[in-house]
Amino acid sequence: MYKTTLDGKILMTLKYPSETGQYASANEYKPTETTIGPNGDIYVADGYGKSYVIQYNSKGEYIRHFGGKGDKEENIRQAHGVALDNRDKKNPTLLVTSREENALKRFTLDGKLLKTIKLPGAYVCRPVVRGQNVYASVLISHLPWTSGSGFVTILDKNDKVVSNPGRQPAGVPEWGIAENGTGRYAFHSPSRRAGRRRRKSVRSPVEFGQAIPIQAGAGVAFGRNGQEANSPPGMTVRRIG
Repeated sequence: MYKTTLDGKILMTLKYPSETGQYASANEYKPTETTIGPNGDIYVADGYGKSYVIQYNSKGEYIRHFGGKGDKEENIRQAHGVALDNRDKKNPTLLVTSREENALKRFTLDGKLLKTIKLPGAYVCRPVVRGQNVYASVLISHLPWTSGSGFVTILDKNDKVVSNPGRQPAGVPEWGIAENGTGRYAFHSPSRRAGRRRRKSVRSPVEFGQAIPIQAGAGVAFGRNGQEANSPPGMTVRRIG
């Protein structure tokens, strides 16, 4: 993982977390998401590796790890995303995806499990906290992984699902979430034929105007500035916030 300036200069490198004692080599480490705590601590979710969340201080020094694969409630089954939930300013927490469990898990900032938020039928991706709600794209609602059965799930401040917009029939790729300075959007890109995913290229208003590839269903933040993203032909974009 790299921390960079906005023009791409590397400021910090976080190598594979050998300090945890859980990884025999860097090949076992496949991080998918990061978030920053109120004090600058860095949390890295190893979503496609061993499903640990690794915590560093703002200097990149290892503090602890938690989660990991297993059958206990505090374990995580595919830690695809992690987000800081600071809606309660006096008691910020972490929301961590447990995708294969169809759940989000709430942890304290020092890695203690507080709650499992069960989301039956939702192989959930990265959670995004906005206002008083949590938004997350759902990769699929049932296996196989190519079922094209995803949607967007929205939870209120009490961790209750209030809406599931954008659910598609089998064979149509799911909706994803994107954000820029003008609002929050759900999008999906129709497949060329049933059961086959398709990559689209969406122009980012932040990254100097270049086109960036987005996999349908990925939780992608466009950034805070600039114009509304230009969607290519065939992509449907719906404003949701």
